[in-house]
Amino acid sequence: RVALPHEIYSADGRKLSLSYGTFGNFPLLETVRDDQRELLRITRTAREVELLFYPDDNEAARFVLTLIDADYKVEKLRLPTDDQAGWYFRYHKINEFTCITEVRTPTGSEEVIEYNDGGH
Repeated sequence: RVALPHEIYSADGRKLSLSYGTFGNFPLLETVRDDQRELLRITRTAREVELLFYPDDNEAARFVLTLIDADYKVEKLRLPTDDQAGWYFRYHKINEFTCITEVRTPTGSEEVIEYNDGGH
């Protein structure tokens, strides 16, 4: 069993309500609400996580995480833009750790990340 928060209160008394579903055998946050409306809705499939901010609003913002491999690493974060711009990530195993080695930004910039295996 896992203990999960269902309500979060601010110092001034405002409240967020959290609700959960499951994915596989694991709990998954599905919605975040305040006293007035739903703020966030999360939908999970085998290869995607959709984050919908202000889902009941005409201007809802939809972010999509595309997952790869058996350990569900994030390959792409698609932004809520007309051209579906996004961030792309590439990984490599370094020793026993999975490390981000390349990042491509929505504007086309590319970053290569190198790790020094020398330790301390």
